[in-house]
Amino acid sequence: MQQLQPPEVALPYHLSRELSRRASTSSLAKWDGGGCSAESRLRTWFLARRQFGAGRELNMESSWPAEWPNIGVHDDLHIFDPDGDILLQLVSCYENDNAILLDLFKALQYNETQDSDLAPEEEPTPTEEPAPEETAGGKPLTPTVYLRVSSKHLILASAMFRNMLSSDKFSEGQDLRSKGNLIIRLPDDAEVLITLMYIVHGITRRVPRKITLDTLTKLATLINYYQLHEAVEIFSDMWLADLKQKSFPTSYDSEVIPWLFVSWVFLMRDEFAQLTRILVNESDDRWEDDIGKNLLIPASIINEIQEHRIEAIGCIITIVHNHIDNYFSSNICASGDKDKQFSCDAIVLGSLLKSSSDIGIWPRPEVPYCGMTFKSLASQVEEMRVIHHQCSQDNPFALYNSCKNRGVKEAMKASVNSLERRLCGLNLDFYLLESRSSEKSKKKNKDADVSPSARRTSVDAAAGFTVLPKLHDKGDLLPRTMVFEHASKPLFWILAIAVIAFWFITVASADPSSFSSTPEYNYLPIRFTKWLCPYLTTRRRHVVAASIYVSILGVQLLEGRWVLVTNWRFLQRFLGTFPPMRTTGFMAYAVFSCSLLVVVGFGLFTIAVGVAIVSLQGVCIVELMFFNLGQKETAGKYDRHIETQILTDKKTTSND
Repeated sequence: MQQLQPPEVALPYHLSRELSRRASTSSLAKWDGGGCSAESRLRTWFLARRQFGAGRELNMESSWPAEWPNIGVHDDLHIFDPDGDILLQLVSCYENDNAILLDLFKALQYNETQDSDLAPEEEPTPTEEPAPEETAGGKPLTPTVYLRVSSKHLILASAMFRNMLSSDKFSEGQDLRSKGNLIIRLPDDAEVLITLMYIVHGITRRVPRKITLDTLTKLATLINYYQLHEAVEIFSDMWLADLKQKSFPTSYDSEVIPWLFVSWVFLMRDEFAQLTRILVNESDDRWEDDIGKNLLIPASIINEIQEHRIEAIGCIITIVHNHIDNYFSSNICASGDKDKQFSCDAIVLGSLLKSSSDIGIWPRPEVPYCGMTFKSLASQVEEMRVIHHQCSQDNPFALYNSCKNRGVKEAMKASVNSLERRLCGLNLDFYLLESRSSEKSKKKNKDADVSPSARRTSVDAAAGFTVLPKLHDKGDLLPRTMVFEHASKPLFWILAIAVIAFWFITVASADPSSFSSTPEYNYLPIRFTKWLCPYLTTRRRHVVAASIYVSILGVQLLEGRWVLVTNWRFLQRFLGTFPPMRTTGFMAYAVFSCSLLVVVGFGLFTIAVGVAIVSLQGVCIVELMFFNLGQKETAGKYDRHIETQILTDKKTTSND
């Protein structure tokens, strides 16, 4: 068999010297002889194992398209499909040659451990060498990574590549159909994209089962951009389960923001709510500076977290200021002595002002409350020193002192604790992406000569990866499941049927006549609950009837709230689905105009019905509240009327 001759490739000087040193070690003695030097044989073995090449002849043979570039010695080629028609070119710059040398020899050591023919031996400690010189021109080496992939796999797995390659809107799709092959230059991280290409092409044995949070964050960035959620779902679930088990943040630290981005990309609703609650509770106004440039967290989420934080801190400040305002406007101490009353209130007010000034909330700070966090401020308010024992010192019966100033600190603490319990995270369903393509992006996509890296925004729009609107537009993004959250539950319809049936029964059983047929004896007319009169013979029955009607009112209010929420969400989604309402638009979209009137009319009808039902129930409760008193008064008058009527009848009979 003809012996393979090593290709004549130009290695960097420092790399060639290092290869020569390693070739002289005993672990590589088998490379001596055979007509080639150990350095040449090692270079050949190294290049073959790392899939480096000096041209088409070494790497690609006849299947390598002539239009594609030759692969340099310092470049890296990964073949995912030998017949692939797309070459992805990734440029990853190293800071200096030392970084390349370290990376290359890490791979060399890994290959040596995998080679069963080479016995591992301890290497001698190398002598310290001077720092390598820069390449000609003073610029660091720029290794290029090439990925030969299949367009069919990309189109099936990625919505972004599907829009890029399956239509004539982009130059890549036109070139692929006309030439049969394509080169796409991408600025993405090579290691991360290689992992994704392994998954897309079904080479799953090379996909790592465990990764770090930093790697997962990089993967999430590309998964979100290329829309590969479904293709990588099995591995993403595996990675997330492993990382969550190892460490998931329970307080604000450096991992909260990466986890927030990951939870948004992979739709982790519970984790998203937990992380946003941590940010609202423990972050200050500068937390946005911790967001890396590669973490594409929507601005609406960032703004909403900041607004929740500002609102929560403002509520704590308002709690303290309300107590201070109470002492400015009125006397709180209940002492009968005005001097003692003034002294007690003044001491409490002064201590409140002094403590508030010490923690920086008096006078009221400006939004966005720079340097403040909700958690620290709540702790400071709970530990505020409020002096309130002046009355206790002057009163010999201090144990039984009822001065209201003694409960100021406890009242503030209870209010702050209640606020902490009500503090919650954001609902991820409000920020789900909607597949909407704008007219501007379609016009930009007609330019077929723009490169993918310069056209990333337009590709996003065509792939459905649109930028989320501002906060006031988030109602337009409500998914269908969120809009009809209440109406989709069986309890909603059961209560609706019960409420409407009870309303019909109440109206049907109502008597248009008063309690007594004689107008002058009608003290309290009872109309809707008259059918209960024969049964309410005792106080217990009266209380039971009133309790039942009050409970039914609570159910009606709950059902009414669900109806109002559903109507409001449906109206927001309806308005967000159609074009903006302008003068010309209102005339042009006649169908939309009629539909809007129908939707608004139906909503007003349901609201009117709900108001009528609740009002009728309130009337019934009022009747029951005064039923006992009115019954006694009316019954007494009615009895006297009956007695008078009987006496009149007797007189008439005797006269006859």
